[in-house]
Amino acid sequence: MLAKQGQNLLNKPDVLASKLLKSRYFPNSSFLQAKLGHNPSYAWWSIWSSRSILIHACRWKIGDDFRV
Repeated sequence: MLAKQGQNLLNKPDVLASKLLKSRYFPNSSFLQAKLGHNPSYAWWSIWSSRSILIHACRWKIGDDFRV
């Protein structure tokens, strides 16, 4: 679930939560290049630690791609 939050930081930069995290933790870089920083919150540390999943491009596919 935390990797999903990281994915939202990449795909939905205009959402308020994305803007807040970006301004606080990685104002001059992207989420994939962000550093953990000094004294991070538990939420940011958790989202940041899921970054490795996104970097290695792991994708889980749920369903059979059949759309009604």
